[in-house]
Amino acid sequence: MLEQGVATAPDAHAKLAPSSASRWVACPGSVGLESLIPEPPQSEAAREGTEAHDVAAQMLASWPRYDPGWFPSEPQEACRVYCELVAPLGELGTLHIESREQYTADIWGTVDAWVFDANRNAVYVADFKYGFAPVEALENWQLIAYAAAVAQRINPTPATYFELIICQPRAWHIEGRIRRWGVTWAELQPYISDLAVAALQAMAPGAPTKTGPHCKYCKARYSCVTLQRAAAEAMQYAGVASPLPRNPEAMAVELHLLRQAAELIDYRLNGYYAEAERMAREGQALPGWRMAYGGGRYKWTRPTAEAVALGQLYGVDIMKPPEPITPAQARDKGIPADVLKQYSERLPGKARLEPVDTAALGKVFR
Repeated sequence: MLEQGVATAPDAHAKLAPSSASRWVACPGSVGLESLIPEPPQSEAAREGTEAHDVAAQMLASWPRYDPGWFPSEPQEACRVYCELVAPLGELGTLHIESREQYTADIWGTVDAWVFDANRNAVYVADFKYGFAPVEALENWQLIAYAAAVAQRINPTPATYFELIICQPRAWHIEGRIRRWGVTWAELQPYISDLAVAALQAMAPGAPTKTGPHCKYCKARYSCVTLQRAAAEAMQYAGVASPLPRNPEAMAVELHLLRQAAELIDYRLNGYYAEAERMAREGQALPGWRMAYGGGRYKWTRPTAEAVALGQLYGVDIMKPPEPITPAQARDKGIPADVLKQYSERLPGKARLEPVDTAALGKVFR
């Protein structure tokens, strides 16, 4: 059984949105700072994500009988992967799609898909990501907030199993396009406790601020004193010659320090660019700077049939030549992986030095 949620008004925003929980849990003070910043215009990536979610919801409503001509072609492949994951969950119980769920008065959001399997005492919560930057399912604060909200509806026991799922068809990840984190309700309690404490701090005056990777998407990063000081200290450090000897241990430490310094400066710099561009669009002059527009990509403004006819008029075939789908797509369509190994190979990527992924180590010991 499928239950379609009612779309939330575009101008409705939770004070503590689950989608930004990874930021306000790490930095409760960012909530108050962001409330002082004008809402920026919607980015192209955000617009594409919203469109993909709309397409996915419509495809699920008629799954598996839908006409591809009903939907834009670009997000269809990603939406198909998501639908093939979510649709079977409807056999376990009522499948809630685009459902607004609330944990507290300040923490609520729209869950892409969730279902409670009463027979197995299990909850499945799926989040559809359309972007390219990989998102982990393990200890994902957005999914934790969704789990806490869904729990208000089902009254779980300590043994209730929660499978928290990230579906991200367009991002490469060593675990594939679908990542899962299985955890009991009892095991989720420490996370939910941290979530609640951070929420109380965020809504209180003088909430603490802290720099880190979460600064990257904070709207207030250009006006944050904590980030300003951290970036200034990073620049001061970067200007001092290091007396460390050139040995592997010292270089490893130096690489980590420089990487952290570069990230802090980058967050601050991008925040200033965003604010400066907003001021320039409003007509304010920034000495020594101007708005310049590069050439964007071309796209057809007429229907495909007319574009093809135009090509034929000039004796040019503008259609892409037919080619096989990728091995990964063939695997998803049902060809066994061991058979595909005889017809395909994964080429090694370009070698590069990168820090150890501590999150991956955490998965091993879990």
